[in-house]
This record gives sequence, structure tokens and C-alpha cells, in this order.
Amino acid sequence: MEVKLKMNIKLKGLLSRFKEPSSYSAIAAVLAMCGVMIPSDLWQSIIMIGCGISGAAGFFIKEKK
Repeated sequence: MEVKLKMNIKLKGLLSRFKEPSSYSAIAAVLAMCGVMIPSDLWQSIIMIGCGISGAAGFFIKEKK
């Protein structure tokens, strides 16, 4: 039970890191360092999907007071 609790705490810590913009830039830097190249037309599709998702999320998620 104690091991499961420690894993849960570590998972929560990892997930909280993905809420920070610096995590995404760090991932992009590591991928660029490894030589991962994504074609520009695929990037355009990814960006358009991301814009649609964030627009929908902005409509449905309540603002904090």
C-alpha cells in the first residue's frame, strides 16, 4: 500500500509539471537535440487542432475567481 501511495505522489508531481509552459519548451528542446524533425504541413495540422481544442476548452472551462 505504501508503494502505491508513493507512486501516486510521484504521478501527481509529474502531471503538475505538464501544467507549466517551461515543460513543453524543455520537451521541444530535447526532441530537437535528438534530431526529431516534423514536416511543416504536419505542424500546421497540429497547430490547427490545438487551436480548436483550446478554443473549445476556453468556452467550457469556468474562470477562477
